[in-house]
Amino acid sequence: MADFKELINELPNLADSLKLNVGDANEISQQIVHIGNVQDKLRKIQEDIEAELGREKFKKKAMGVLPFFGTVVATVFIPGGFLVDAAITVGAVFFAEKFGKSETELTLNDLQLKIEDLVDWGEWLKNTAEEILSDSEIINQIIFQQQQFSLPTQFQRLDESLMINLAFGEAKVLQQQIRQIIQAQENFLQVKQRLNEVINYIENGEDILKILLGFSAFFGKSGFVLEWLDDEHGLIISSNGQLQAVADVIDECVSFKEKTSALILHGNTFRGQAEQALKNLETQNNKIEAKKTQTIIAPQTLEQRPKKSANIKQSILVIGSSLAIFGFGGWMCQNKFPQVQLQSLSFNFEGNAVTNLQSAQKLGMEAAVMVQNPPHTLVVWQQALLKWQQAINLLESIPEGTSVSTQAKKQLLNYRVNHAAISQRLMTESKAAANLESAQKLAMEAAVMVPNPPHQEEVWQQAFFKWQQAINILEAIPSGTFASQIAKEKLSIYKTNYAAIATKLKY
Repeated sequence: MADFKELINELPNLADSLKLNVGDANEISQQIVHIGNVQDKLRKIQEDIEAELGREKFKKKAMGVLPFFGTVVATVFIPGGFLVDAAITVGAVFFAEKFGKSETELTLNDLQLKIEDLVDWGEWLKNTAEEILSDSEIINQIIFQQQQFSLPTQFQRLDESLMINLAFGEAKVLQQQIRQIIQAQENFLQVKQRLNEVINYIENGEDILKILLGFSAFFGKSGFVLEWLDDEHGLIISSNGQLQAVADVIDECVSFKEKTSALILHGNTFRGQAEQALKNLETQNNKIEAKKTQTIIAPQTLEQRPKKSANIKQSILVIGSSLAIFGFGGWMCQNKFPQVQLQSLSFNFEGNAVTNLQSAQKLGMEAAVMVQNPPHTLVVWQQALLKWQQAINLLESIPEGTSVSTQAKKQLLNYRVNHAAISQRLMTESKAAANLESAQKLAMEAAVMVPNPPHQEEVWQQAFFKWQQAINILEAIPSGTFASQIAKEKLSIYKTNYAAIATKLKY
């Protein structure tokens, strides 16, 4: 009896230890061995329960439900009325979940079935672990993803990076803040793309490995553990001690996507305010410089006026001296003018380069935001392509030797790739739209041919082939395009009409 009590007391910890921490290959291999040992212990408990039931009959054989959290005592009724106290700690919170809902009773027969479920769960974990180990590419991807910050952490950091108090009176600080906003927006776009990948992996994953890749991309360095497979919630996982179902992860991703889009737009507004403040500062500084120049010139003009009381001889001497001085000064100015002109030109080049880079980045950001969450109409793709082209033109105009020329070159490569991708997508969308139009035209022709039967068989055949052509064209339209949504709706109607004529012709 003592051994049996010890086994029952061990159940919570055994149930809680049936989990798989998805990490590197060595760790997974060790867990496979551990899970096998836990299964052996669970089978031993099953055998002991079977023996206990066979030795003694009893009237009431029920086990109180083990609460989800806290440290409590659960009472198990054993043959002969002996009570076994099974303590559950916070570390075994999943014991209740794995053994059923709260406020229910389990007989020892039920307990045997629940233990069988645990054994099966352990088998599933081992199979999954072995499947991971058999695919080196999956392991490498998981290792790479677990070197990144989790998506919630990245989102929080980026959100904090936009908490900027604009320095409206400091031009240099404003320029730095504008660069900070642009970088944050680019990072938000990367996070949004990663969120899309996570959702795609989890929702559309054909096998468990794809789903695990989605979890790995979401949790990153935080890691995750496969805890349990529940009929109501599906696969349950944990990360940093927090329990989540698959649906919870999807909901978080969707929420982060919406917030990310809002923050990108907020960044545009924020950036616009900073750029306007910078322009205002430049205008103000230019006015101050102009006033300083006027103040310096005015006294010189007064000093150079000849006095009315001077005689003609003095006037001639003064005028002659003035001409001589003017001639010398003119010569000096003439020599210095090219240097001043070059400095001014250099300053203009630098200022224009910075302005063009910022304008290009703004256009690139607008183009990227426009095509988020496809499909989109042809007009949207055309507008995005135009913005990428405008951004490329601006980057190409930035001369060598400016402070931003290196950054412009790097971004130019990325922008050209994006431009090529959008151009290709536009071609696909255009072709899909043209095919949709052709299919609709054929369908219209087929419908017009047979409105009021009877008709000759040749007419029915022509209509039949037109419907067939229209269907073939619709089925060839690539999924994910804007036209494909309309094509799906039309396809069911076209197939119905096609089938009706086929029946008429007895095909």
